[in-house]
Amino acid sequence: MESERNEIYERIPWETLEGPQGDKRWLAYAIAGAIAIGALVFSFVRSQPLPAPVATSPSMVSVSPVATAPAPATPVQTSPMVIAEADLYAVDVESYMRAAAGYAELAAIEYFETGEGSAEPGLMPSGTPAAVVPRGMTVEVDWVGVGSIEAIDHFDYEVEVLVRSRTRSANGELVRQPTRSAVFRISIGPDGTPHVAAPPVVTSLHIASTETLTLVDVPDAIRAQVEATHGPVVGGEPLANGRWLVVAMALGTDGVSRPVTVFP
Repeated sequence: MESERNEIYERIPWETLEGPQGDKRWLAYAIAGAIAIGALVFSFVRSQPLPAPVATSPSMVSVSPVATAPAPATPVQTSPMVIAEADLYAVDVESYMRAAAGYAELAAIEYFETGEGSAEPGLMPSGTPAAVVPRGMTVEVDWVGVGSIEAIDHFDYEVEVLVRSRTRSANGELVRQPTRSAVFRISIGPDGTPHVAAPPVVTSLHIASTETLTLVDVPDAIRAQVEATHGPVVGGEPLANGRWLVVAMALGTDGVSRPVTVFP
């Protein structure tokens, strides 16, 4: 019996053991087609441009206010173009100082150079008394020059003028006066014109040189060279570089021989 069962079992087809099933090849075809279609759709979607964002009007969107923390205060840096108030008063200071200096020199000449019957100086402020000049005497100014200038206020300057003058008496005697210092206060008006604010402060200066010139004989060749072009040689000083400082008496166009320095 057992051998018969084995023969029967070997003759039974395998399909009968699996049971009745339909053909599944169509399912594989369907899955492959779906995958292909999905790939095509995905590729098409990626190749399309993104849609432009839709502009929304304020009436369409309601936004609740959001409280923001205030930004930290940052220090304000001063621009280099910002001009300080003090600098506004210092505009063109050098030109004002030059104007004050020149005007002080002119005022000094007018102040010291006087003669008999001279009227009140025109550059002095109104109310300044006129100079009192002895009869027959005149004062002539030889030279003026600014010694110093100092700003004492906005557009106000103290200008020191050094003055050399000489007096001539009625009999023609000429006397050179000592150098004097005249300090004028010059104010620059709103129109830029200088004015003398008050009569000057005048002091006499006793100026003397503290230098000493020691002259010795110079070599004959140097003496002959200098005397041929300038005049008689008084003497000279040897210099550290081997040259000589030679002093000669040169005749001027006014007929006066004066000592001059020559470096032959």
